[in-house]
Amino acid sequence: MLQTLSVRKILHVISAGMLLACAYMQVAFPQNNPFPTSTPIGFDITVTNSTQKNASQTRTLTPTRTPTSTSSRTPSSTPTRTSTSTTTPSPTITPSGTPTHTPTLLPTPSNSLRAYAYQRGIRIGSLFLAEPFYSDPFYITTFLHEFDTATINRFQFNHIRSRNGKYNFSRIDPLIDLMQANGITVIGHSLVYHMNVPRWLEEGSWTSEQAKETLHEYITKVVSRYCHRVSVWTVVNEAVGDDGLLRDTFWLRMIGPDYIPLAFQWAHEADPDAILIYNDYHLERSEIKSRAVLVLMEQLLAQGVPVHGVGFQMHLEIGSAPPRQQVQLMMNKFAKLGLSSYITEMDIQLKEPATHDKLAQQARIYADMADACLNATKCIAFVMWGFTDAYSWIPKKYTGYGTALILDAYYQPKPAYYSLLDTLSH
Repeated sequence: MLQTLSVRKILHVISAGMLLACAYMQVAFPQNNPFPTSTPIGFDITVTNSTQKNASQTRTLTPTRTPTSTSSRTPSSTPTRTSTSTTTPSPTITPSGTPTHTPTLLPTPSNSLRAYAYQRGIRIGSLFLAEPFYSDPFYITTFLHEFDTATINRFQFNHIRSRNGKYNFSRIDPLIDLMQANGITVIGHSLVYHMNVPRWLEEGSWTSEQAKETLHEYITKVVSRYCHRVSVWTVVNEAVGDDGLLRDTFWLRMIGPDYIPLAFQWAHEADPDAILIYNDYHLERSEIKSRAVLVLMEQLLAQGVPVHGVGFQMHLEIGSAPPRQQVQLMMNKFAKLGLSSYITEMDIQLKEPATHDKLAQQARIYADMADACLNATKCIAFVMWGFTDAYSWIPKKYTGYGTALILDAYYQPKPAYYSLLDTLSH
């Protein structure tokens, strides 16, 4: 343990000056409404933007690929993680119609997760946090080595907009600049989320029109600021409850069900080239919720609403993870609507202590979910809710659980890392 900590400190000292210098240089209404607590899915809105297209057919973040059957896949020797002199530059892949950027790309070791994922035609990424960005240089180097996609979880209303109408982007801009400088695709998470409505908004006295204007202004200001720098937006997050009805939220009470299509429309108007997705949990295992979200997507598309994909959160636990085939089948159902699928928040929590058997089960689930994405018709990306246990949300949320990610708290690869490497390399 002491040896591991010493090595880590040495690595920090060696890289801290250069990396931190590089990173920092990138910086330069509740009125009583007649809406029921649970609302059936349904709305009626006319999209008037003449530039709107079915972008699920024209937007792509990845090279095309032909799914290969993995029902008889047998693991071969696990690729090593030692560095090699052969490097592969990461691709600059942008949504159709987006101006091509020419960022400064870091060399991508040919045995990294991102290199293998690119060869298989998908994106691989992780949540990227602001706190270790400022304090842990090894967090930055490890992320840039392994991933080509970053989820920035700082776009919620309560993180950015204050009661007096002022916006604060100071915790976001340095992260976006770092990703843009290194050719990393950014997923902005999330514009409309019931858990991030500030108290002053919930407890204020607003008309429906005022609430609508507030949400419109917020989405427009945020998305336009990062136009062509954030490629994918989680526009609406967890709008459907476990009962299959629209969740009781501030926006539903004040605006009605139309807040969902309006949010997508406003985001599209602010950046017509951005990929816009709906994100939710248990889509891979709850028949009630998955059917409700399918109906919601059908209704949105029938109204011409610019929605392009669906995010599967995938916060899992060993012993209750869904079969690979079930996940793939659900993704293919959305693909029949013309929608892409994204695994957006993957982690697999374990009940402590983490034994060898539990870590092996965890590794198999990571591999199975990657297989599902690789073999689904339109799965675009495999994104985890973090990559090192040093910064996992699980122990803070669930007492007695943890060890949910692919690297341990000292950035050492766990069996789950090697299972992903093996799955992507075949």
